[in-house]
Amino acid sequence: MSRPTPNQDIAESEHLKGLGNELYQKGEHDAAYHKYSEAIKKNPKNAVLYANRAAVLLATKQYLNALYDCEKAVQLDPTYSKAWGRLATAQHALASYPQAVEAWDQALSTLPATDRTPAQDAMELQFIQGLKKSYRAVQGPVESNISVLKKDELEEGLLPWDMARKLKARKEAEGKPSCVPMINAANEELEEAIELLSLVQRKKSPQGLEMVRGPVKVLEWFTNSTLSDDRIFHVKEGAQSWMMRMEKQCHYENTHWKGWGESGGPSLIKGEALKMLKKEGWNGVRPALAITVRIWIFLAHFRAKMFGQRDFAHEFYTNALDVLEWGRKTWPNAATHERGVIFEKTFIRGVKKLALENMHGIVATKKKDAPISLQELIEAAQELSEDFRTNPPASGAHTAPTILSFWYYPNATAQSILGWCYLEQALGVYPHNPEDPNTPPSPAEKESLLTTAAECYLTAARYIPPDDELHMQFLRKHLECLCARRRPLRETLPVCQRMRELGPDVMEIWASGSLYGEGVKENLGEVVEFEALNIGECMAGRMTPDDVAVIGFMKGRKRNMVQVSIPDAEGKPEEDKTEIKAEK
Repeated sequence: MSRPTPNQDIAESEHLKGLGNELYQKGEHDAAYHKYSEAIKKNPKNAVLYANRAAVLLATKQYLNALYDCEKAVQLDPTYSKAWGRLATAQHALASYPQAVEAWDQALSTLPATDRTPAQDAMELQFIQGLKKSYRAVQGPVESNISVLKKDELEEGLLPWDMARKLKARKEAEGKPSCVPMINAANEELEEAIELLSLVQRKKSPQGLEMVRGPVKVLEWFTNSTLSDDRIFHVKEGAQSWMMRMEKQCHYENTHWKGWGESGGPSLIKGEALKMLKKEGWNGVRPALAITVRIWIFLAHFRAKMFGQRDFAHEFYTNALDVLEWGRKTWPNAATHERGVIFEKTFIRGVKKLALENMHGIVATKKKDAPISLQELIEAAQELSEDFRTNPPASGAHTAPTILSFWYYPNATAQSILGWCYLEQALGVYPHNPEDPNTPPSPAEKESLLTTAAECYLTAARYIPPDDELHMQFLRKHLECLCARRRPLRETLPVCQRMRELGPDVMEIWASGSLYGEGVKENLGEVVEFEALNIGECMAGRMTPDDVAVIGFMKGRKRNMVQVSIPDAEGKPEEDKTEIKAEK
């Protein structure tokens, strides 16, 4: 059978494009995507095909995949206005606002100056509106979870990771459950990453390009630390200069390991990974996939915490989990040393925890305007908790820090977020019945929601060591739910007593410095005052254990902050002219 001629391929691609257009107009996005993909195989030099497939990806909010297709389209046809507009849309959705402004400018500059069609006039209006929106985002305030560590705080050695190091021997001798081993493990991984990063050398070549030599495992250690305990993540230099260094390191390692961290989303990577496996074997594809996923995790975590770009983080966490779940299904029988540790259930569970926390941040800050519904958040939390329940750690197979980081803390996170969701529904912030959103919960439904919320928070506390600030925080939320249910003092005061008794151990690790100290002290102080007041009232005969007293809801405060020592002065980063010279 003879091979189709180039003209026949082009004609077939146009036919497939027409079918794709019809499916897209009907809202059948998956089918349209496949038609455009088939058309691209027939005619890979046609910019319109990539731009049309990008439209499908934008409609389904697959922004990273859309970004790749848009970039391909404008490479093939730099005058293609519609492709520039879609590129700008994808950049804005990924919170890359300066790049979105540049793309909108390109979209406007490629429109005809005269003799425009009505469609082109409409595009101009759309591009101008998009440009204004992206420009406002560039100029607007940044929602940042950065806690600036003062020089004396760093020098005093009283921050949680410092205290954990000092308490290591004593906690081991006591043999009681403690967060200290996990904190030490996470901090040791972080210090290894920082040490490796300091060994990376950059210098200018005679041609003015930046030459890079040094370790290519920095991202591995950084992400390991983040997955172990992201609260420990801190840097000892200006945030902006550090982020620029890390973005260059991402590029350096991605190039060295032939990754796809900068070149598309899951759809592209799955196909390319299978090709690389066939061509280069596991030694080629394993590090390529690992660096891709780790870059996504790093960028998601840091940009969410530093710049408040939670929507960006949600896209990257979703993409990482897509590739990780695909890898487990594609190579179910491959050994860990072949496919890599990133496809282990423990690693995936750690990523799910970070993704869930980020989803919670989106819903909590944007409320009913959030792109993620409360029900989606509940389902994600239930899935993570079920994963913990059905995949318990094998006896004797893991260290205590590993069990805490990849089993107990993910489950505690899921349970605490479920508690938050049910409490929000009980308070009427979110509808308890999505099918009837305007009807508030009945007294019986409210009681049921509060009871479930209290149980979830108590379960979360039970999976956190008693000397962790999270244990006390979850107990406090449990207490608040009991008070909201109007439970008597005989039920609420024992919770207060438990928190007071745990206070010294928690304060020893977490109370120094501004990072967690203020919140821990305020939380414990309010509970101790509530307990003392009501015990005094009972002893004076003015109240009985069957009476009700209510403690206020804990004031909101930022958690999981990125800790930096000194903020950078504002400045425009230099153009990156990096030539890769990698060393293992």
